[in-house]
Amino acid sequence: VVDSVQHYPTKYAAAMDGDTLLLYSGTYANQNFPVAKSITVMAPDTCEVFMTGEIRGSENDYSGASLHFENVTIGDGASYLFNFSGTGTVKAISMKNCVLQNVNRCTIYIGKGITVENFAFDGCTLHTLNTGNWNFSWSEAVINALTFNECTFYDNNGMESILLPRATSEGSLKFTFTKNTWFTGCRDANRYILQAGGSYTGEENTLIIKDNVIIAPEGTTGGQLFTISAGWWEGEITNNLIHG
Repeated sequence: VVDSVQHYPTKYAAAMDGDTLLLYSGTYANQNFPVAKSITVMAPDTCEVFMTGEIRGSENDYSGASLHFENVTIGDGASYLFNFSGTGTVKAISMKNCVLQNVNRCTIYIGKGITVENFAFDGCTLHTLNTGNWNFSWSEAVINALTFNECTFYDNNGMESILLPRATSEGSLKFTFTKNTWFTGCRDANRYILQAGGSYTGEENTLIIKDNVIIAPEGTTGGQLFTISAGWWEGEITNNLIHG
């Protein structure tokens, strides 16, 4: 249990692999991405927790590390959110029942040399992101799986797209976008959700866009659901309500 904002950096640094940090109400500064351990940061339903600033780190081997957030509001004051560099394969990064807000540029901006096995957002609200007209994810890191499930998006009208990779991978991507409510525009008609382009050249790519409500409100721009120009893909695009 972290009983005060002042104790959070010390508790976070001392956390062991598999530990959960339970936060009281307050505004906390994000810390560096963990090295060689998995940490969960969460708030009880009765508390209001705000996480500000960037999640940084440099020149570390992040093999096997993971970071999970639950029931927190995160992002205020950040130009980027996940903004660390180094080497190794990160096991997982996830947010569950979180509010992600007010990130000016990219939420995911991880450096070259890192692979993220699984990046997931579950039951989150994402709003007022990418006000500087950047992509939600624009990383040199390779992301093998990116999932949005039962999330709500609104007022992200400057967003270029959810995923525009900066690196080319010989591997494959699994992109899952299910049961979301998307009520937002984007920067222009050539962008919107997934811009994989020629970045994933593997033979087991998967695209799932299913059971969503996708609406570009009046006065905003709605773009392409996806663009793909390389690799082998299996896709399921079903039961979506799309307007705008």
